[in-house]
Amino acid sequence: MFSISHNLVSTMVTGTLMFCFFLFHVGLSTDINKRILLSDPNYVHQLEVKLEELTSKVESVTSANQQLTSKVDSVTSANQQLHAKIDIVTNTNQQLTNENQELTKKIDNVTNENHQLNAKVDNINNANQQLNTKLDQVTTKLNGLPTGESGGVYTRWGRKSCPNNADLVYQGYTGGSWYDYSGAAADHLCMPKDPQYEPDALIGSFYGNVYGTEYEDVFFGHVSNSDDVPCAVCRSTVGSNVLMIPGRNTCYQGWYHEYNGYLAAGPYGYKGATEYVCLDHDPESLSHGNEDRDGALLYYVTSMCGSLACPPYVNEKTLSCVVCSK
Repeated sequence: MFSISHNLVSTMVTGTLMFCFFLFHVGLSTDINKRILLSDPNYVHQLEVKLEELTSKVESVTSANQQLTSKVDSVTSANQQLHAKIDIVTNTNQQLTNENQELTKKIDNVTNENHQLNAKVDNINNANQQLNTKLDQVTTKLNGLPTGESGGVYTRWGRKSCPNNADLVYQGYTGGSWYDYSGAAADHLCMPKDPQYEPDALIGSFYGNVYGTEYEDVFFGHVSNSDDVPCAVCRSTVGSNVLMIPGRNTCYQGWYHEYNGYLAAGPYGYKGATEYVCLDHDPESLSHGNEDRDGALLYYVTSMCGSLACPPYVNEKTLSCVVCSK
């Protein structure tokens, strides 16, 4: 743009000079036509004056052209500097555009990862909700269970009822093998009061037998010798594990007391094997049986020193027992 302006100025100056020479030529032609002598000093002086004026104008125009050319050069230089700055700004803008594109890609990657994480969190939340739902269902079922549904079961020997912290499953008669049979079974059974027989049940006495059980010692509380022994099957409402501890009448720490009493078993002098049971400390008897018919017999049990350490045990002293739950 500035190069075109410079050419325009040069053209204008040249045209001005040509116009001045044209006027000068016309003037000469006119004077010749009027037949004015060139030797006329006045005319020559006038020509010199006009020439000086013309020369002065040409110099003025030349000076103005030089100033204009200088300004055009300054503007051109400024324009070049501006173009350089524009190039710098353009390059900087391009770099910023490239960096912005890279940042946009990174943001897109982070956004995608965030979407994936959100999807995983949603899956975890859904799984957690399902687990919470199942937990609520299980909790509802557990809350709907009767008290002591998962409690431990034990037999309270010598009693017809259960302690306050246990539910009665059933009450019955204490049964066992004949005390003097060499093939007698060792354990005692709590036989229910409402037996049920199979349709094809057999009749005969040469099979294994279950007899009632009698107290054989008046030491057992308020019962009489040969009284029949009751029993009660109980389910604890405070513990799922049940333990009979011989030689103690209280439970160890952390265990709940169900009942306590006397350690009882059959006498050592007979052939029939027996087991040790915890007979309630306040035993009852069955109303239908107080005759001496024998069967399975219960005696109190004493501690015998020797292999059993004394102390802490005392020789021939009756042993206590306790049933505990946890």
